[in-house]
Amino acid sequence: MYQPFVRLVALVAAATITAGFVGGCTSGSTDDKSSGKDRGSNGAVTMGGQDIDLTKPVGEVVTFEVPGSPDDTVEVGVLGLKVDGKIQVLSLVLTPHFASKSRDGRVSLYAMLGETGFHPKLIDKDNLKIYSSVESSGFLPVHTSNGQAMYVYAVFAAPEDDNTEFDLRIIDAWVPLKVKAEQ
Repeated sequence: MYQPFVRLVALVAAATITAGFVGGCTSGSTDDKSSGKDRGSNGAVTMGGQDIDLTKPVGEVVTFEVPGSPDDTVEVGVLGLKVDGKIQVLSLVLTPHFASKSRDGRVSLYAMLGETGFHPKLIDKDNLKIYSSVESSGFLPVHTSNGQAMYVYAVFAAPEDDNTEFDLRIIDAWVPLKVKAEQ
């Protein structure tokens, strides 16, 4: 189904993003003396030299119930969907609010999604197409503290048509979110 070139481009981009995520990610609670920035506890992370503000989603923040755990919820905010050549990268912020965990308890991405993997889909209703992620944070062991924001990403093939508006399906149990791709 995937063309070899598109797969190669997506894997190279995903490897680059993953390397930035694993090697260049710092929490917003640190002081970066070398760059002269004092981010304090403002919710920013640095990935691959780029600051990402986890407190400023581009759309509304939506709270979802965790499947199978009605006392636990996850706030989801879309940070952006950016097209770059033959790929598009989705950035999200997820914040767990688990009554089943202590305030400082660790919560995994897997647990936030109701013990399912992170394999989001972009649905193009105008052209009847579904874009599945070819790489995502779901391939990494990702954890955060209860109540603390977590940055996650997914890489998709770029839109084949001129459509830039999609329904984002994170997991089947949650209603889709509207997202718009930016160049």
